[in-house]
Amino acid sequence: MRLDEEAPRELASGIDALYLSAFAGTPEWLVERLEDAKLEAEATDSVQPFRFCGEDFELQPYRWMHYPYCLTNGNGRLGVNPKGTIPPYRFQPRAEYLHGIGPSAVAQWFEDLLARHLGIVLPSVSRLDVFADFEGLRFEIADLDRFVGRARNRTYYEAVNRDGFGGD
Repeated sequence: MRLDEEAPRELASGIDALYLSAFAGTPEWLVERLEDAKLEAEATDSVQPFRFCGEDFELQPYRWMHYPYCLTNGNGRLGVNPKGTIPPYRFQPRAEYLHGIGPSAVAQWFEDLLARHLGIVLPSVSRLDVFADFEGLRFEIADLDRFVGRARNRTYYEAVNRDGFGGD
């Protein structure tokens, strides 16, 4: 790691992505409503308005990962899977929503949304990505092995100045 003459300065940091999951009951009447709306969405290849736990959503004509029902609104994307061993509910907030009200308020909104109509909710964080932007902090190729990741293969790129030397 190479430092400029001045100490590095943090420009921004925080949570970049947040995925929440929850175990909660999925009543049969809700599954029937979701299935009817999903069939209509697929037949017309268009979103269907869907009221879920007191909030307006759009039911998408496609699935989201392991969730056959994908609901979206201004707050984010909600997946519902009433069957299986995974949590039946998964929520990914939009970046604007996450950064606008903060992760704690997002998690509270998600829990309140489900608890309002589904009873006991057991929420958890499925994934959390953090970020940090700095000015004056430079890394060299040798530093990159200090970062943890799930990738099996890595490719490194280095910016080169017009005079042929690395850096900005």
